[in-house]
Amino acid sequence: MDPTLPHLLDELIANAIRADIVEDRAGWSLRAAPSSPFRRTNAARALSAEPGLDTLEQFYRSHGLPPRVRVISADAPALDPQLADRGYAVEAPVDVLVAERADIAAVIRNVPVEVAPVLAESWIDTYAPGGDVRVRAYAELLRASRSASVATAAFDGLGFGFVEREWVGIFGMATRPEARRRGVASSMLRALMALAPRAYLQVEVDNHAAHALYERAGFTRAYGYHYRTLALG
Repeated sequence: MDPTLPHLLDELIANAIRADIVEDRAGWSLRAAPSSPFRRTNAARALSAEPGLDTLEQFYRSHGLPPRVRVISADAPALDPQLADRGYAVEAPVDVLVAERADIAAVIRNVPVEVAPVLAESWIDTYAPGGDVRVRAYAELLRASRSASVATAAFDGLGFGFVEREWVGIFGMATRPEARRRGVASSMLRALMALAPRAYLQVEVDNHAAHALYERAGFTRAYGYHYRTLALG
């Protein structure tokens, strides 16, 4: 694997899901979005080998948030012990998977999928009656992004993609329970993969069903990351 790939994709992930507040100082990219339900919008990224933990903690506490760091595997040997000694607990280990567009097109089925730059309000109301917080938060992120695309399979499935530098990052894939095992997810994946030569996506380590889907489609693991969070006290 290209040793620069984890840091490149880490940057693309951060660019795709933007935070309300971003400050680079004391060796960190500090990101906060107090109204967002997503960890990735409320977690720092290390920009140096010895970032300042006091600055990190002051920043998040000033916004009423727990100090949180996204630690990629390339940085873990140096950064993880510092955070562990400070009392930061591990949260949500994630695998980052990658694939080439040419490797995926021939191995997945085709269900009609529509790709658009925004998520229609009618789709949200049907798919998430009562107002699913995460779906609506994703819809707001999509509206604010110039690089976003939404793949929908009628009202059976939904996936988001963000394109940057010949990569499409695939986020928020979901299929209604009654529509599963019909090729909906794989067809949405194919539609999003058509947007760029290469794709990456993130899967929590213990989400075995998603891992199986993406591995059948030709994705392989590039690296991993996890969060380290310090409880507010």
